Order: sequence, then C-alpha cells, then structure tokens
Amino acid sequence: MAIERPYVLTPRAVGQSFEEWVEQALYELHRTSQEEGALAPVSIDLDNLADGDYLNFDATNQVWTNGNAIPANLEPSDGDKGDITVASGTWTIDSGVVTYAKIQDVTADRLLGRTGTGGSIEELTLGAGLAFSGDSLIVTQTGSKIIKNWGPHEASFPASNYATLDTRNTHPILDFDTTTQETVYFHGVMPDNYANEGITVEVWWTVTTVTSGTVGWDVSLELMDGLDVDSDSFATAQTITATTVSGTNGTLQSSTVNISDGANMDSIDAGDMFRIRIRRDVASDTAADDAELHMVEMRIQ
Repeated sequence: MAIERPYVLTPRAVGQSFEEWVEQALYELHRTSQEEGALAPVSIDLDNLADGDYLNFDATNQVWTNGNAIPANLEPSDGDKGDITVASGTWTIDSGVVTYAKIQDVTADRLLGRTGTGGSIEELTLGAGLAFSGDSLIVTQTGSKIIKNWGPHEASFPASNYATLDTRNTHPILDFDTTTQETVYFHGVMPDNYANEGITVEVWWTVTTVTSGTVGWDVSLELMDGLDVDSDSFATAQTITATTVSGTNGTLQSSTVNISDGANMDSIDAGDMFRIRIRRDVASDTAADDAELHMVEMRIQ
C-alpha cells in the first residue's frame, strides 16, 4: 500500500558530513517504506535540501520528493494535547485553561462586559460617581455634593466673644468685629454618601461700610460622636485666605478653603454628628469695619 504520511529528515548531527547525512536519511526512508509495506523511489534535489525539510510522498507518481511546507492535510492524532483536545479533526480548548495573561490587554480603568442586546465582550468605561481604588470598584459620589448650608438663624454661640445677629436690608446676617476675634458654631451630620473625601467650606460675606482692606476667616471641625459635650475638641483651624473687599459697598463676596480628610477634619466619617466653628481672622485681615456673614456651605470636593 502507498505511504500516506510525510517523512521528516533527521537533523544533521554536529560534525556529520553532508553526504553521510543524506545517506543516513535515505536509509531511514528506505527502511520506513519497507515497514509501511511499500518501497518507493526517491526524487530529491540535493542542492536545495536542508535540515528540517519534509519528504512528501507523491501517490500519483509513486515517488518521494523534498518540500519545505508541511502538508495542508497533516493533522495530529486524536487525544489530549495539554490545553487542547483533538477529536476527529476538531481542536477544542479545554475549559478553564485560558488565563487572564493570555487574553488581550485591557485599557486602564475599564470594566469588561457588554451593553445592548449581547455579543462579544467589550471594554466599558466608568460612569460618574465610580472609580477604581487599587483592585476595588468604589462609589465616589451619589447625589449632591453639598453636605449642608447654614444661615445665621442656625448658629449657636460661645459664652463670650460671639458674633451678633443683625439684618441688612432684611437679610439676616452675623456681625464679626474688626479687632476682637468672634465665633459662631453650626451643627450637622455627615451624610451617608460621604466616602472619606476632602471637603470645601465656602463663606459668603459683606462688610458694613468700608470699601477697602481685606477680610479673612478660619474654619475648624469637631467630631461629636462619643464626645463629652461639656468640653470642646476642635481640630486645628484651617485658614481662609483674606480676600480684598469690593470697591462697591454691599457687594456679596465669598471665600473658600479646602480641608483634607482625616485629622484636619477631626476624622469625621459618614453618619457622624459634628460641629463647624467659624471665626473672623482679625489677626490677618485689615478691613476697618464689621464683616457680615450671610451663609456657610460645606461640600464634598
């Protein structure tokens, strides 16, 4: 019967002459042909023969020839080939063997999934309020960033050196002296959507009569959960840089300060009750009249 499989030349050994190599190869080919039950002549172009060339059997002409390509119909035998199983010409990747390292690279900060009606896996971008923190997906913001707004009517006061309630054109205000540092307090509860970010505090103010100089403030926070309310425990004051007074008296102005999470906020977490203390920074500002506080806002950065 005709031989239907290719015969691969044995690689040429170190120190072996070309003639010895070809002689050995022809001997092996002859022996293999006999074992398969058919002895076929050989037609080989020795000038172009190289290590690793395939010898293909031409069944039509009953002759062996040399070639450089693996026959198109050469298939491995059935069986488990490690991570691949071959059965009747079908190659199947075994379940659970494709590692993350063997799939294509993924763009940074992406999720894998599929939108619409389905199909191949694709990269999905993160929507607003979501971010990666190490190997975790976290919610950074849900709903409004505003934690609380406070007006003058919500203030509480120390026993001395406190700002005084007043009005300006029916607007409720708190007057802060130009030389004595005066104080007010506001209370709040950190909302559930707070996730250990920094905060921004903004103060809206006017000055009673002058149109020159600067007005500055400082802000302190106090965690009240577990606190003995008969004493104070405010974190270090955070300074709001003094701002130049408007040249038009009565113009509402605002000043802000960013406060980092942690000790500067007295380690306030979501759900904690707290106080915020507002004082005029009379040691650093220069406006020679009362500063009038209209509103205070705290928001997540």
